Amino acid sequence: MQNETVTYADHPELPPPQGYRHSALSSGPLIHTAGQTWSSTETEDLANIGLREQVRGAVRSSVTALAGAGGSPDGIVSLDVFVVGLSQDTVDDVYRGIGRAAKEAGFGPVPITVLGVAALAVPGALAEVRAIGVPMTGSA
Repeated sequence: MQNETVTYADHPELPPPQGYRHSALSSGPLIHTAGQTWSSTETEDLANIGLREQVRGAVRSSVTALAGAGGSPDGIVSLDVFVVGLSQDTVDDVYRGIGRAAKEAGFGPVPITVLGVAALAVPGALAEVRAIGVPMTGSA
């Protein structure tokens, strides 16, 4: 299901996107989340959780944060993914984590930017995700 306030587009002069979209047009108010990391109700050391699972969990946490402001997975406009030590050797795990979370949460390809960083504020965190979304119709 596509949120009526978000329209995704891909331009034919750019390479065909694989697992993301080139752009999104949204109307109405926007929801901006703070960066979210993997989280669980259980106490678990992030150092014991691999990159793919941390990305999956961070995306899921972002979806939860959006819901707290009246958003939903189908209202995601874009995702920014910050990854400690991003390299050609780790990028596949990043995209697989995003894809798994998208499938679990029920949203399709959206504009995604993946950025390598030196460190994150949460000890042991390898990934942090910031989302922009729109409220569900009738919310906010």
